Amino acid sequence: MALNLGRAGQVCTRKAYGHICAAARGVSVSTAKVTPRALLLGERRHLVSTKAGNTDGMSLQDKVEGARNPYEGEIATNFTDTSLGNPDTEHIMKPPDAIKDLVGLSKKKCIPCEGKDVKPLTIEEADLLRKQCAGWKVVKGEDDKLRINCDWKFKNFVKSLEFFQRIAEVAEAEGHHPDLHLVGWNKVTVELWTHSVGGLTENDFILAAKINEIETSDLAPKKKQRFWA
Repeated sequence: MALNLGRAGQVCTRKAYGHICAAARGVSVSTAKVTPRALLLGERRHLVSTKAGNTDGMSLQDKVEGARNPYEGEIATNFTDTSLGNPDTEHIMKPPDAIKDLVGLSKKKCIPCEGKDVKPLTIEEADLLRKQCAGWKVVKGEDDKLRINCDWKFKNFVKSLEFFQRIAEVAEAEGHHPDLHLVGWNKVTVELWTHSVGGLTENDFILAAKINEIETSDLAPKKKQRFWA
C-alpha cells in the first residue's frame, strides 16, 4: 500500500516510509518495528511540520518533538488567537523561586521620585519588569501614559474592602500608593503609575510584586468542585 507524504509527487510504500521514520529517530532499519499506528502518527507529524513551512533541512525528530518556540510559518497562522497558552516558551524559562530572596522586586524598597531626575520607563523596560509581576498588564491610560493594572475577585463586598485595607498597609510602608477601584460588589482593580513622572517607574513594579504576596486565600471565593464522568 502506498502513502502520500503530503508533498507533490512524493509517494512511497508502508515499508519504505517505516524506514524513513526509523532513520529520523536514529533507529536501525533492521531493528525498527513499523506498526500502523506509528505510520499514522509519523505521517501526521510530517504533514504538520510541512504545512507550517518548516522545510529547513532539520530531521523529522527535531521538527516535531520536544518543547520549542513556534516557527515563523506557524506564527503566521495566528494560532495563538484561538488557543490557550503562550506563543513562546519564555514564561517557563525562569530562575528558581528562591532567587527572589536575593534579587526579586518584592525584596526591594520604593524610593522617593520627587525632586530627582527620574524618567518614566519605556514600553520595553516596562514589559521586562512586568514579567516579574504575575497577572499584571501594561496599559495606556486616557492620557496615553503607561500604567499597570491587575484584577481580583473576592467572596463579597466586605472581603473586597478587606483587600483594600491589606494593600493600604503595604503601600503606606513603601510610601507609594496605587489607585484602587471596586467594580460591582466583588471585583477589585488595582492600578499603578508614578504621578510625579507621568508614567511608570520601578517603584510601581516593586509595589505590584509586594501586592502579589498579600495573602488572599481567605478572601477569595471557594472554587467549585468539578466532577468528571
